Amino acid sequence: MAPSNDLADIDAACALVALGAAHAPAILAHLLRLPADDRSLRFCAGTVPADVVAKYVDSIRFGEDSVLGVVDAHGSVVAVGHACWFRSRDGLLAEASFSVDEAWRNRGIGRALLLAVRAAAAEREASAVIGQCLARNRAMRRVFAAAGMTMTQEDGEVQAHGATTTMTACLPPPSAAPASRSIST
Repeated sequence: MAPSNDLADIDAACALVALGAAHAPAILAHLLRLPADDRSLRFCAGTVPADVVAKYVDSIRFGEDSVLGVVDAHGSVVAVGHACWFRSRDGLLAEASFSVDEAWRNRGIGRALLLAVRAAAAEREASAVIGQCLARNRAMRRVFAAAGMTMTQEDGEVQAHGATTTMTACLPPPSAAPASRSIST
C-alpha cells in the first residue's frame, strides 16, 4: 500500500492547519510538553529551558515563515512544522524543523509536515528545503531520508538538503491546502 500524505488516513482525529501569531500560546504549550531530551533534539542543543523556548516562539516570523500544526480533536496542537525562509547564493531556501508530541509519534506526522513544507517551497519557487538535526535524532534522519534528501554529518550534526524538484522522487504529491480547525491554548 502506498503511503498516504493525508492526515485523515493517519488519524481521523487530527488535521493539518496553518498557524499564525494568535496560535503562539498553543505552539509554546506543545513545545513545553516535549520531554527534555526531545527539546534538545528539536533545537539541536543541550538543555533547552522554558524561557529559551518562549523566546523562540516570540521570534517566529508568522507573516513571513510557513508555520503548520497538527491539531487533535480537542483543538490541541500536537505537532508543529516551521519553514523559515531565507535567501542564499543558491536562491530562496526553506529551513524546516518539526516536533511531534510523544503520544502522536510513529504515525507519519513528521512526513506529512515535510510534505507540506515541500509544497510551500515549490509554490514559492524555492530551490531547496534544508534541515538540520543532531546525529542522534534518528526520527528526523528517517524523515529526511524518506524525502530523498541528501545528508551529510559533521561534528555530531546532520545537514539535509533536498531540491524541491527532486524531493518528489520518494514522496507522493502533497494533498490540498491545510484544513481549518479551532485551536485551544
